Amino acid sequence: MIGQVQDGIEACQDECDRLVAERDAFQTFLHYVRSINTVGTNSSSESAPNLSGIKHPTITDSDPQDATLKSVLSGYKQTVQSLPHYRDEYDETLTESLSAELGQDIATSLATNNVLVPATKRALVERSQQAIDSRTNLLEAIATEIDALTDAQTDLEMIETRKQKLRAHLESVERNRSEAAFDVLCVLRDLESDVDTIAQKRQERLQDPPVKVSETSTDRTNNTGFYVYLYSVEGVPRYPVLSAVAELGTAIQTEQDWILKQL
Repeated sequence: MIGQVQDGIEACQDECDRLVAERDAFQTFLHYVRSINTVGTNSSSESAPNLSGIKHPTITDSDPQDATLKSVLSGYKQTVQSLPHYRDEYDETLTESLSAELGQDIATSLATNNVLVPATKRALVERSQQAIDSRTNLLEAIATEIDALTDAQTDLEMIETRKQKLRAHLESVERNRSEAAFDVLCVLRDLESDVDTIAQKRQERLQDPPVKVSETSTDRTNNTGFYVYLYSVEGVPRYPVLSAVAELGTAIQTEQDWILKQL
């Protein structure tokens, strides 16, 4: 039954891996955007620098003013949109991905303008940094959640182990069995109270997540509640700790019912 908490821990760790990949991709994209010359500042016909460690296709469009814009789109496709889990989970067009991550206004500007103007570049830099910051904040919040899950898992495992030892002890008693059964029953009731305390602490944590939902961010990672975001994964309990608590509480109650029959 404690395996449900472990499922939650593993789901958090998997999400951390994805967030690190996304943060790194946005950092590469941000560095790349900053290096591109905009129309009205420097020659727009200059070749944009290659992405660090990523092959960048040669822009051969006949309109030199279109080069910087295509470089931005190509750079985004080769960094953020090329992440394997983006393709698997979202399967979005370039416009859809840009809208989800950087905002509809950015996607509209890039789709309707033939060139990359300074205002759009500034917005791209700002939104990309927001995407990086939000993932950094989420990584810290998930680390806090993993610590909480690990603590709950340890406490529940101790209770489960003690319950099993009590059953084994009672089954080994040959004399004064009723007295021993009463003593074990009292301990089980204490364990039941301990489980209730774990449930209460978890309920309080669910009401106060380690990161708040942003009302202004365009980043898709902030569009849902923290715990819904983490545990809306197939095969993972929506409430890992509470699910384990419920099963352990039921098991302890079953033990008490069995012991009452021994009295």
